[in-house]
Amino acid sequence: MIVSLVPTEMLPKVWAQVAPLIGKSVDGPAAFRTTILDIYDWCLKGKYSLWIVADQETKKISAAWVTTVVIHPAYKALSIQYVGGDALETWIKEAMTILKRFAVDCGCSAIEACAREGWVRKLKKETDDEWQRVSVLIRLELDEAVSIAAE
Repeated sequence: MIVSLVPTEMLPKVWAQVAPLIGKSVDGPAAFRTTILDIYDWCLKGKYSLWIVADQETKKISAAWVTTVVIHPAYKALSIQYVGGDALETWIKEAMTILKRFAVDCGCSAIEACAREGWVRKLKKETDDEWQRVSVLIRLELDEAVSIAAE
């Protein structure tokens, strides 16, 4: 198994395998935020970094995620944006070791993710890290009439 950051110039070569994996998280609760094409574009422009888990022999990609560095007023964090793939328990420890090193190299003091409820339990179970639920993202859809009235 290989856990690797994908160089920007390699993105077009792996995207056909990666898009269906990441697409599952884009089509889920975060569907209102972005599209899979936005993610591809942001990876090409360097706004996001693409990470993969691949079989060392076959080179088949079994998991992928994107990260970005977010600067908050009080701290800098490596933010995991979208994750998709299989067999998390086989790669998550190695991936977290690499992501922690990458985050420190980027000057970050934390790693964070906006994720479904089950991720906190899964990460606590599969890693030795103390992930904490910090907040809940809530959202109110405004219809066109409300948007126009506000102008």
